[in-house]
Amino acid sequence: MSSGAAWRLLGFGVLSVTSYATVVILARQFGPETYGVYGLVYAVLASCELILRLGLPQAMIRSISRDSDRAAGIASNGTFLLVGTNLVAFGVLWLLAPALAELLNITNGGGLLRIALLDLPCYAAYLALTAVLSGRFDFKWVGIATIVYGLSRLLAVMLLVGTGSLTIEAALVANVLASVCGVLVILLRVGLVPIGPSRAMVSGLVALAIPISFGEVAMVLLTSMDLWLLNALDPVLAPEQRGYYVAALSLARVPNALGVVLVGVMVPMLARSRAVDPPHETRRLVLDGNRMLMVALIPSCVIGSANAGDLLALFYSDAYVEAQRIMMLLLFSHGGFLTALICLQGMLIAGDRSAAGGMRVYAGVGLAIVAGFVLVPGLSAVGAAAGALLALAAATTLVALEVRRSFGALIEPAVLIRIVVLTLPLALLSHWWHSAGAGLIVELTVVACAYLGGCWILGLYPVQGRRRHADSEDLRVAESPDIGQGS
Repeated sequence: MSSGAAWRLLGFGVLSVTSYATVVILARQFGPETYGVYGLVYAVLASCELILRLGLPQAMIRSISRDSDRAAGIASNGTFLLVGTNLVAFGVLWLLAPALAELLNITNGGGLLRIALLDLPCYAAYLALTAVLSGRFDFKWVGIATIVYGLSRLLAVMLLVGTGSLTIEAALVANVLASVCGVLVILLRVGLVPIGPSRAMVSGLVALAIPISFGEVAMVLLTSMDLWLLNALDPVLAPEQRGYYVAALSLARVPNALGVVLVGVMVPMLARSRAVDPPHETRRLVLDGNRMLMVALIPSCVIGSANAGDLLALFYSDAYVEAQRIMMLLLFSHGGFLTALICLQGMLIAGDRSAAGGMRVYAGVGLAIVAGFVLVPGLSAVGAAAGALLALAAATTLVALEVRRSFGALIEPAVLIRIVVLTLPLALLSHWWHSAGAGLIVELTVVACAYLGGCWILGLYPVQGRRRHADSEDLRVAESPDIGQGS
């Protein structure tokens, strides 16, 4: 798992860096007001793309990883389904774009939404081909394609800035070009996918995808509800406040890349482990995955919150520092709880329990709607962020309990305690240090090195946990008289 995770981590690390470099460029060039419009349009596009995945990429990964003899047919039918569905949705949403823009209070947003929607079929093809590679455990090329996807978008935006032709419309076209570049790179590896629909394979993929899609729609609604309700329920929302919220949300979601990496590796690993390995090996995979998650996630949220205002100023400009309180709330909701939820729901997908997880996420959606209607009218952006924190915390807790019930494992309590004990003093040190600009980079580098060293000393890395687990098993076997006599 570590080798695959390394390639996925490299790819999504580059994607995260390039994505946030793109965000920084756009936020600085546009300013809070214009960037708020771009961010909202892009958020609508991202929500549509997530919903229109329809659970098919995960279904393709599971099917290809379990049945290598029919992998080519599964790839063909899955690609046909995913791209075809997105083409139909593109046509429908093209017609509905003006009404959607009016609902979300996007002035003259119909044309912008139509440009953004051009990415739907292109990104669908990228997702389908990436799923083919993941099902084959070809994580190296998944990483390469992800790197190309991220770099091409960044370079396109830099070219627009350099030529003085950066507009919202041009930035949206750059997203489309990035998807096309990603598709072309993957085709170098897998070749052209023949389109030959098979009723049996299509039915099998749809049967697998429906429960996955059920949970994915819930995830999209849960993670988008705060921004949607903020724009719909606050008619006097200042344009710059929308920009503050979008900017803080983009920065707070940096840890989500870790969740995507772990899910991409663990879904096929867990699916295969449940099919061929004894239960204790599957439980150990769950514990290792969640240990990796907590080791990276907890300090990111806590230490990031301690430097929220300075991070906004560093990445965007001093004009965005007013979003500090929003940023602190969003770091824990969309940064911490959402990343954990992505991983936990991925585990349930691998364990054929995605529908059960989806039901629990829908409970969080209901709470998000109630919290939005209660908090947004009085507290505006802060209320939307607080509602997101409540909803995501509740949904993550419910899904974690289902993972515990399904796999018999979640995380070792002693590991969680050691991570928290190590993180809190470093967060206090970082808050007391209080640097800005280049000094903040030095500060966070020192704190990160101290944390990584502390993790090694406390034995928090998964490889250390596995070594101790193996040693304890060897000791138990050695001390057992029955086993000794039998051998």
